[in-house]
Amino acid sequence: MRLNRASRRAELTALALIAVGLPCAAQAYDLEDESERSTYFEVRLGPFRPNIDSQFSGDKSVRPYQRIFNDETSTMASVALERHLLKDVGTLSLGFGIGYWSVEGTGISDGAQDKTELNAVPMQLQLSYRLDIWQEIVPLVPMVRAGLDYVWWEMLDGEGNTSKFASGLSAEGGTWGYHLNVGVLLALDFFDPEMAADFDRDAGVNASYLLFEVQYSQVDDFGGKGSLRFGNTTFFGGLALDF
Repeated sequence: MRLNRASRRAELTALALIAVGLPCAAQAYDLEDESERSTYFEVRLGPFRPNIDSQFSGDKSVRPYQRIFNDETSTMASVALERHLLKDVGTLSLGFGIGYWSVEGTGISDGAQDKTELNAVPMQLQLSYRLDIWQEIVPLVPMVRAGLDYVWWEMLDGEGNTSKFASGLSAEGGTWGYHLNVGVLLALDFFDPEMAADFDRDAGVNASYLLFEVQYSQVDDFGGKGSLRFGNTTFFGGLALDF
C-alpha cells in the first residue's frame, strides 16, 4: 500500500514537472525560432492631387490642371521594399518605392473638346527609421523617412496616344524632387501573439503593421521653371510586413 502511494506521488510529481516545463519549453522555442529580420515591405493608398498649377499664380484661366482636370483628386497606389541597415536602436532601412496615379479630364484641341488622361509613375529612393524597440509593450511605432523622387508622367489623348504640346513636343517626361514623411505603424502582433508566431514560422513574417503617414513632397526639378510640378502634401494608409 505504501509502495502504491509512493508510486502515485512520483507520477503526480512527474506530471506536475511536465506541466510546468512545457510552457517554458514552448516559450524558449518561440524565442529561438523567431526569424531574423532583414526586409521591410509595404503597400499603401492615398489621395493625391499634384500642384501643377502652383507655377501659374495669376489668372485662373491659364491654370492647366484646374481647367483640364477640374482640380480633381485621384487615388495613388504604391509599394515599397527596403533592406535593414541597423536594428539595434530602432530600425534604419534603405529602399525603393514605386507607384501609379492617373486622372481623366477634358482638353481643348483645335477648338474641339477631347478626352484626355494624365498618368504618373512616382519612384522613390528613401531612407526610413522606425522606433520599434518598445512595440511589444506599446503597439505604436513612430516612423520618419526622407528620400529622392523621380516622377515619370505622360498625357494621353482621346485615342490613347501620347498628346502633343502646342510647341509640337510630346506631352511626356520626368520630374525630380524629394519627399519627407512622418507616420505611425500599429503593430498587429501585439493583439494576437500566437497567430503572429504561426505567421512567422509558416511565412517568415516577423511582424505586421497597419500604416498611416503624412507625406510632403517637392517635385519640381529642384526649382526648375519649366518643369511639370508633381509635389504636394497628402496622406497614405496601408499594410506593412517585416520579414
